Amino acid sequence: MRDSDGTLILHPGGPLRGGTAQTEGAAQQLGKPCLVLTLDRPVSELVAEIRRWLETEKIRVLNVAGPRESQAAGIYRQAYEVLVALFRSLAARAERR
Repeated sequence: MRDSDGTLILHPGGPLRGGTAQTEGAAQQLGKPCLVLTLDRPVSELVAEIRRWLETEKIRVLNVAGPRESQAAGIYRQAYEVLVALFRSLAARAERR
């Protein structure tokens, strides 16, 4: 996190706990941008919001965080789908340039 430009936290909802809450607090202490998103919306909406944030905050090196699968069943698959869609979206934009 220290060497990133910002942190994206993906979680299933409710209050952040444990290491995920510590990550958000550390980002605040370091003055780094931090976007916290719940995975309760369509992937396309999440990707659009992340892209806007990345551009607004000029994020080049991104730290991604959230609860582990053992603490939030299904989080791995949901986060994976969002990140794959995000990276495909960014790659497509780069190809158009």
